[in-house]
Amino acid sequence: MLNNLSLCNGLISELEKWIQEEEWLLMRAVATGLANPSFLGDKEHAQKALRLHELIFDQIIRASYQNSEELIALRKGLGYSLSVVVQAIPEEGFKFMDKFTRSENKNIIWILKQNLKKNRLIKNHPLEVKSTIKKLN
Repeated sequence: MLNNLSLCNGLISELEKWIQEEEWLLMRAVATGLANPSFLGDKEHAQKALRLHELIFDQIIRASYQNSEELIALRKGLGYSLSVVVQAIPEEGFKFMDKFTRSENKNIIWILKQNLKKNRLIKNHPLEVKSTIKKLN
């Protein structure tokens, strides 16, 4: 029988394959599927989920066309899922967000702003939220 770590590593490896150029709906499934507090309760799981979000952000930045319906659907999913991951590992999560505050990509900025409006972050990490918003403006 596989232990939880082996199972998680296998799952993450499989999900990484879903993050491909302009496969926006698959990436949405990855991001939103991992936004589960019980899964993210394990720090290592949360770190892997954050890494997958980073791979997705990189795909968005590299996209040649930024306004497809599928990309907009992914963007909406990320407008929720990132805050769930950040809540699980706030120190690493806010560092991740800070890294992208300097992005010129309108979709990335929109995603960050949406997540910074979430009560789970505002109530539990008000200083970090305020600091990140300041960097965005």
